[in-house]
Amino acid sequence: MDPQHWNQTIKDNPIGRGLDVLHSEAGRNSVCRIAAIDQLSAYNVKIFALQLLTCWRIYAAVRVLHGIHGSVLNERDVITVFEALAADSNSIELDSLRNLLKKVIAKADDETMWDEFSTLAVTLRFEKVVIAEQSPEMVSGDRPTGSSI
Repeated sequence: MDPQHWNQTIKDNPIGRGLDVLHSEAGRNSVCRIAAIDQLSAYNVKIFALQLLTCWRIYAAVRVLHGIHGSVLNERDVITVFEALAADSNSIELDSLRNLLKKVIAKADDETMWDEFSTLAVTLRFEKVVIAEQSPEMVSGDRPTGSSI
């Protein structure tokens, strides 16, 4: 998707007040400044990111956006990132999550937040491909060959 169409899609489907609950929760937890994100533990960064993804999963644009990086960005990407966080996976760089959360706390424009998320999703997708190439027997959750489970 070209950048102009990407921006128009986001403009036509604004987040609007969709992150109000997240901002309220952040305020209750004293995370209302960008600097506070850097002080969060890895666990709390992941919890905050899970809350963000829960808000985004119901956001209409997630169903129609295509990645500015040349790949499709869709609801499956939100689920993939959500699953990686929920599984307490180390495959997600905390710096990437912190950058995304800083954009949210700063109430950055929608295009900036989606671009940051797209970067995170594409990185995760790339890492999954690399892992699958290194360990083909583990693709799609298959059990290793010879497993009796």
